[in-house]
Amino acid sequence: MAIEGRGVAWLPASLIGPELASGALRAAGDGTWTVPIEVRLFRPRATLSETAEALWRVATDGHAAQA
Repeated sequence: MAIEGRGVAWLPASLIGPELASGALRAAGDGTWTVPIEVRLFRPRATLSETAEALWRVATDGHAAQA
């Protein structure tokens, strides 16, 4: 919707690089509007359903588990 000019959206820069480069999207405000975030996912140690385990494989693909 933001690309269509229908408002403002918070989007991770890592996902919209081409849109920023082409001018399809632009940052609102200056650098003080940039908000660093950290996402942490928690799960039980027990084996989960096949679908949930597939989600965890995608979420952790290429990243070593940290204890």
